Amino acid sequence: MKPLTILILFSLPLFIFSQENRKDDFYFSSIEEEIVALNNKARKTDEDHPSDKLQLAREAYELSVAEDLYTNQADALATMGTAYLNLLEIDKSLESLTKSYELSKRIDYSEGLWYSAFYLGILHNFLEDFEKAEAFYKEADLLISSENDMRHIQVYRELAKLYKNQKLYKKAVSMISDALYISETLNDIQSTLELNLLSGEIHFNSGNIRIASSYLNNIINQTSAVGDYQNIRASAMSLMGKCYALLGNFPMALAYGQDALLLSVKNSFGSGRLDAYDSLSFIYQYMDDYEKAYFYLQTFYKQKELLEKEKSTSSLNRIKAYYGTFEKDQEIDKQQQQIETQKRLILAGSLFIALFIILILVFYLLYKKNSRIAEKLTREMKKEMVLSRTDPVTGLPNRKDMEGLIQNAITRWKKENIDFSLLFISLETYSKIDREWGEGSGEDLQRFASRIMQVELKGRDRISVWKPFLFLILLPETDRESLKTVIHKLHLKFSKIQYVYEGKETTLSVKSGSYTYSREDTRSNCIERCREELDNSST
Repeated sequence: MKPLTILILFSLPLFIFSQENRKDDFYFSSIEEEIVALNNKARKTDEDHPSDKLQLAREAYELSVAEDLYTNQADALATMGTAYLNLLEIDKSLESLTKSYELSKRIDYSEGLWYSAFYLGILHNFLEDFEKAEAFYKEADLLISSENDMRHIQVYRELAKLYKNQKLYKKAVSMISDALYISETLNDIQSTLELNLLSGEIHFNSGNIRIASSYLNNIINQTSAVGDYQNIRASAMSLMGKCYALLGNFPMALAYGQDALLLSVKNSFGSGRLDAYDSLSFIYQYMDDYEKAYFYLQTFYKQKELLEKEKSTSSLNRIKAYYGTFEKDQEIDKQQQQIETQKRLILAGSLFIALFIILILVFYLLYKKNSRIAEKLTREMKKEMVLSRTDPVTGLPNRKDMEGLIQNAITRWKKENIDFSLLFISLETYSKIDREWGEGSGEDLQRFASRIMQVELKGRDRISVWKPFLFLILLPETDRESLKTVIHKLHLKFSKIQYVYEGKETTLSVKSGSYTYSREDTRSNCIERCREELDNSST
């Protein structure tokens, strides 16, 4: 064989191998092609990996700056902004998205302008700057030329969430209706299910439990535990559990909450597990089982820390503070550590003094005794943590807890100048109902009234029992005009509901007194002014 032939045959496999590797190394015909590929890959990177998304977007941005490719710069900046938002680096996210927005506007790049405006809306909604968020969402919607565009669904869904946070439930429902029309026209099953789930949440928050249940039931009937959309099914089941709890059907509530948890654990749905833990804690609170409610709330926030490692533990700290002081929680942990130490000592002793059976038996009996004492102390401490700041009849926060919440609101006003309002709701005219209707009727009436107010008042409004038959409500970020609407709503609700107890019934009427904090004042003066208005008011 000739030498040239041998050389060609030897070189051919190396050439083929090098061409295969060239394909694997993303060979592009131009720099712009490479930038577009990097941007596309960054946007498709899952939100659970924001660092990877950020790295890809940075590479695309640096290349596009070097090549003076402005549209690619706008795309890369917008993607960097979303990555920073997922990492909770808010300042950097705002800077990147604003640069993308301004650059897209300057070069008249509609796609980049839509993307940056949409995510600026999400960012401002996160910052609770609802006015700016709404403006950016509406600008993004106007940039969409096609009537049946999937991006309309995205915008309407975010607007619905924004209105839900502001308790503008009619506007939220209107946005959902517009989005549903498009998703059904496009036969987009996933968007339709997600929108129905959001509609269920909105109706639940607005107090329309029956309508919320109807939406959620449709989702559950249209999905299965083994098919597609199981994550949506799990969230719908969690919320359905809350609905049944408010309706007083606790067996069904627990069944839905537990099934949602099992489905989420089985399929590794992180957000689904959070929804299920939150639902179960909500249900057990309504069942007056505070030990289990505390357990699921604590599990909820610990699981949230695992899923969102960059977030602070302030939410967990707040929920712990609600059930008692940190010192008591630390005392419980200390008891558990002592038990574990005793276990280790007993196991070590059994290896070295196997012949001393009597002594081992003594240690074992001591261990059992200490375990029972520690378990009893743990149960009592957890119960005390709940009851120390909880009204025993209704399960609502008591006077001591409410005084702390009012002081926190005053402190916030001094820092941020955000008004808040106080509202007394009095049923004191029924304080003698025990003597007239029989023992237990008074406590039942208080629980009945508390459930009405819990359904009517949602979000950050806090209801407490100031004393028997007298409720004090703290309404954050509520001015005088908004307060009048709340008062009218509660009076109207009580006047329309019949209270029934062992065959006896009556129409409820309540008195109210309110005060809006808009200038520096003491906590006691606020409460006193609110009480004076109550004393001077008529039913």
